[in-house]
Amino acid sequence: MFKENVGDRDSKIRVGLGASLVFLGALGYSGTLPLANILPQALSSVTLTIIGLVLVIEGYYSRCMLYKVLGISTRKEDE
Repeated sequence: MFKENVGDRDSKIRVGLGASLVFLGALGYSGTLPLANILPQALSSVTLTIIGLVLVIEGYYSRCMLYKVLGISTRKEDE
């Protein structure tokens, strides 16, 4: 594993946004919520769900691979 690089506020935003995307993906997959006409319904739903799950996991563990590659950290030293 690598060092935590996601701050507390950033982490909470990721978990909230990710959970929302997972919920929207589930609604789209069930047909309750029509999604974009560009991609098929199932593909749009699965894509939203996967992105949401990645955000939830990154927020929960306070680690982001993209931040690591770019050398960014929103985490304060005392957190």
